[in-house]
Amino acid sequence: MIKQAIDILRCPITRSKLTMVVIKEVEKELDGTLVAVIEEAVLYAEKDWLYPVINAVPRLNVEAFVEYGDFLNRHVKDYSKRKESIQNQYSELVGYTMKKNKRTKESFSKEWKVYDFEKDKTWDANDDAMLSRFLTETNETLSSLKDKIIFDVGCGNGKLNLLLAANGVVNVAMDFGSSIEEASLRNHSSAVHFIQGDVQFPPVAFNYFDIVHCSGVLIHTNNTELSFFLHRANSESWWQIECMDVSSPKGFCS
Repeated sequence: MIKQAIDILRCPITRSKLTMVVIKEVEKELDGTLVAVIEEAVLYAEKDWLYPVINAVPRLNVEAFVEYGDFLNRHVKDYSKRKESIQNQYSELVGYTMKKNKRTKESFSKEWKVYDFEKDKTWDANDDAMLSRFLTETNETLSSLKDKIIFDVGCGNGKLNLLLAANGVVNVAMDFGSSIEEASLRNHSSAVHFIQGDVQFPPVAFNYFDIVHCSGVLIHTNNTELSFFLHRANSESWWQIECMDVSSPKGFCS
């Protein structure tokens, strides 16, 4: 994570901006230059919500304060108090997210663990074909994307996002499984930000993105219609939400 990414992120519950306390920085080559990357940090929001940055990835699932409790307990003096406060105020919500995400998170994490980044294909396509398919689905070109910002909801292994970044296309790539770590590790571009988050609780600023892309994700949620409409607020123009989960001409939801 680079410091500039904090401007895009929001608490998925309170929608408040986040403040960051950096724990560890490391040097990493981005765009051919060594820069400081935030390896570990704690992100604070309103109403006691807090989220860790681990292995340079912001962990912004609703249940992150429980899932990464050991990390937070080591680095946040009042963690126990904050945890109790959140659970008292949002017990039903936290229980809901933990229950609905458990099986799906485990399933997709296993899928990407056996994925070979060097040999296996995504969408049964090589890199050029992946990029070509994305451009066809979005009715864009690499030139037309130069001034646009993309939010990829459910990025999986992140290969598409790395390809877009390599072509200078700014994008935020989100998934809620462990695959996001491998994608972030392989990244050497400042044009892409990898985050862990929930499609039903998007942890990003509203009306920030030009295109919201979602392929093969919403059908795996417990409420596809709700998941889709939640992302209308993420794009400045709602017709620019491109989604391959719902049947419509060329994969466009309109």
